[in-house]
Amino acid sequence: MSEEPREVEVLGALVGLLRALNDSQAHGREGATVVIGTAEEQAVGMVRGSPLYERVMQRAQEERFLVYEEDSATAQAPSSAPSELGPYTFTHDALEMLRWADALGV
Repeated sequence: MSEEPREVEVLGALVGLLRALNDSQAHGREGATVVIGTAEEQAVGMVRGSPLYERVMQRAQEERFLVYEEDSATAQAPSSAPSELGPYTFTHDALEMLRWADALGV
């Protein structure tokens, strides 16, 4: 049985994921469409389906850093269930989180 990740671990991985998505896809653009791939997961040391991954994704959506693009996902794969990979909208709040993290040296 795996241990639940600590909050500090979740926040560190969340900032890392946002940073990886920004560096590889969003490029500082609010409203950019991003898809979480293995490169972004590996950059933060997350494994899809792990407790850490689940907590990070939950937090990213609760805080509205990443907003699931239902219309885009349906257009890309009309017969499949919503994907946890995305596409997501990279929000203003995600950029603000990265600014705070940079300011705090995180």
